[in-house]
Amino acid sequence: MSKARTVEYSAWCSMKARCGTQSHKSYANYGGRGISVCPEWLTSFDKFLQDMGLRPSKLYSLERLDNDKGYFPSNCRWATRADQNTNKRNNFIVEFRGESKTFKDWCATIDFKTELGLTNHAVYCRITAYGWSVEKAFTQRAKETTLVGNLTVDETAAEIGCSAATVRLRLSQGLTGDSLTSQVKVGETYCVEGYDSKSRTILQWSKLYKASEPTTRKWVLKGKLPGVKSTRAPIEFKGQSMTSINWASLWGIDRKMMSYYRVRRGLSMQEIYDNYGPGSK
Repeated sequence: MSKARTVEYSAWCSMKARCGTQSHKSYANYGGRGISVCPEWLTSFDKFLQDMGLRPSKLYSLERLDNDKGYFPSNCRWATRADQNTNKRNNFIVEFRGESKTFKDWCATIDFKTELGLTNHAVYCRITAYGWSVEKAFTQRAKETTLVGNLTVDETAAEIGCSAATVRLRLSQGLTGDSLTSQVKVGETYCVEGYDSKSRTILQWSKLYKASEPTTRKWVLKGKLPGVKSTRAPIEFKGQSMTSINWASLWGIDRKMMSYYRVRRGLSMQEIYDNYGPGSK
């Protein structure tokens, strides 16, 4: 069979194009950030094939072990999609008691529902949204009673007129006292935990996020910030204008995480670029 028709040859050609052809769609994530091909492979497919061997099966593709280094024998392997997803640059890596894994792998290792009485997402928010240490986020159980009158979660929910799930969410966010047991009424002001120190009425929150009052009231009752209503408005950054979705795609960031960084954490595009985008590489 002609080498031009083999998957190994196609992988070799694609590797060179990503690193050396500026018009290639993926150049910005490879050649554009300094990823190169070693001289032996760049000039010889036979040398590449000798070092890498045949692809084990159609489930495998070419992968670099260290994503900040180039293509050379000791840094490359044939890997499955699952292996490559674990090795992505934008994975959320968590170090806990001397061991580093992706948060997804920690969820497979630790049953947070059984150990802490929390969902995986609640534990994730403890770290990313509320700034808890990993040790505290992974080990502190959700409180089963409030700090007012020693009521149970269900009793507290009935007392303040919300669901038990809302009370548990507030507890997982570390709220206590009045913040834990407060009710939201139309004429009263409310400070949303984790946003800023300003206290606003439901109407003011509604105008701020361009959402209906009933929807806004539901958000505040849950102790959550409103989500982004639209990501289609262009954002100016470094002389370019693109939507939030396009910026997220260009920087290799999940679009939901981009909205989270911008809206819930209030980060500027420069801060997102430096800490989670190409500037963090």
